[in-house]
Amino acid sequence: ILVWIFIGRDRWPDRRWWLLWIAVLMIVGANIHGGALIVPPLLAGILFAEALRWRLGRGGDPASLRWGLAGLAVASAAPILNPNGLGLYTVPFRIAHLVGLPQIPNPEWISPSPSELPTLYAALAIGLLVLALRERDPLRWMLFLMAGALALRYVRNVGLFFALLPIAVAPALATLTPLSREGPSQRKPIWRSAALALTALIVLSMIVEPGRAPGLGFSEDYYPRRACDFIERAGLAPPRYNDVRFGGYLIHRYFPAHQVFLDDRNEIHEPLLSEIYSIFQRSDPAAWQQMLNRNGVETALVRYNPPFTVARPDGQIIGRRGFSTLWFPTERWALVYWD
Repeated sequence: ILVWIFIGRDRWPDRRWWLLWIAVLMIVGANIHGGALIVPPLLAGILFAEALRWRLGRGGDPASLRWGLAGLAVASAAPILNPNGLGLYTVPFRIAHLVGLPQIPNPEWISPSPSELPTLYAALAIGLLVLALRERDPLRWMLFLMAGALALRYVRNVGLFFALLPIAVAPALATLTPLSREGPSQRKPIWRSAALALTALIVLSMIVEPGRAPGLGFSEDYYPRRACDFIERAGLAPPRYNDVRFGGYLIHRYFPAHQVFLDDRNEIHEPLLSEIYSIFQRSDPAAWQQMLNRNGVETALVRYNPPFTVARPDGQIIGRRGFSTLWFPTERWALVYWD
């Protein structure tokens, strides 16, 4: 959507059709995923850079800025046409609040460190160097800085950064030798080599990451496919309690005939996660079993967790236990499958 907004405004003979196209894209986007709301702030930053460029005498004109403001207004208003109306605009603020709570762990919303995502920091450094050497257009700088700030704030925005990175740095990169040489015969080997190197990097990253080897279907090293096969062969009911990691797979496999206990959209499960967090903080197996009984849990599918320290409500340490040992004790539960 942002690419169309960014490069499309000056390509339409009648810009009213361009505004209509923005409206359609934003309405569809808002009804697919709330992340479409990132477009208006990014577009506002781009328009600010365009105004700065015009004031500095480096291109642009007032008419173009007026159409850009109209596009911003349409992009901001169109998402209201969703089942929740204006409520959609409260979602980012609610999520920002929830992810700061201890009972709402969500790795999507952490700030990536250099050790966790060295490629992001390398791309930021290289992009800054290329722009500093060759780019004087504030519009490209603004796009790069906004995308970088979003990626540094939340790891879920890293993909957006790498999608926008070529738009921001390609013109400056194209002026560097040997990329600036004229003639297809001189450019082809460079881009062919770059494409091959990128392909090799992607395949290598999939191979070395456990559970991500290239292939079709669901990885048995990450998803509980074999466990679910066993549950079905044994004639057991689908798991009524499941680890958060397995929720999406179980929805894919059993919905709508069976609903899962929990999936990894932690921000929509805040009441349940608060209850679980409180039980864990108190080390209260009785309250845990009451919660399971209330939800009719007879089959549980959990992943391995390293042993952790268990304390009484008064703070006295009573030893170390595995997750299943404490919360699924053998007098009530039987381990029937392991992998």
